[in-house]
Amino acid sequence: MRVLHVEAGKHLYGGAKQVLYLLSGLQQQGIDSLLVCPPGSAVAAAAREIGVAVEELSMGGDLD
Repeated sequence: MRVLHVEAGKHLYGGAKQVLYLLSGLQQQGIDSLLVCPPGSAVAAAAREIGVAVEELSMGGDLD
């Protein structure tokens, strides 16, 4: 199974932190994930550190 996750936040707290917990848990179960998030975001770096595939995509601002 492969799962696509989209996280629009640029910082590593709140929902983005929960996404990382989920990615880690799914990885331990042998489920492949792809995280789509803003370029240069903290969540992208953290996901890569745990071996998750990341695709960076420009998204609207925090107020959109």
